[in-house]
Amino acid sequence: MARLFGRGEPGREQAELERLDRTRSVIEAAGDGEEAQQVQIAQVARWQTRIETLLEELPAAEQQLVVAELRALVAQAEAAGPVQRVHNDFGRASFTNSQVLGSGNMTVTNNYDK
Repeated sequence: MARLFGRGEPGREQAELERLDRTRSVIEAAGDGEEAQQVQIAQVARWQTRIETLLEELPAAEQQLVVAELRALVAQAEAAGPVQRVHNDFGRASFTNSQVLGSGNMTVTNNYDK
């Protein structure tokens, strides 16, 4: 993820690694329970917005390459073990300044119990 967001700039990549570390720390500090779930959902939403913004800013050809890289990262993470998955469906939503306007569905799947 850091490489994708860094876009070939070592300084930006390092900043993204630090951002990912902070995200992990926030999630770990939340512990378990309902509050932790809310923290995880908020972090997922933040990263989803960042990914959407990145894709919107890229030319179409480069978007396809980044989407392929993202899919590979997801496959790698899923193969690594249990995950908590959050899926947001923004089929009827519009995006303004990286904010979601409209309605959508959210499904949260906890795979720790499987």
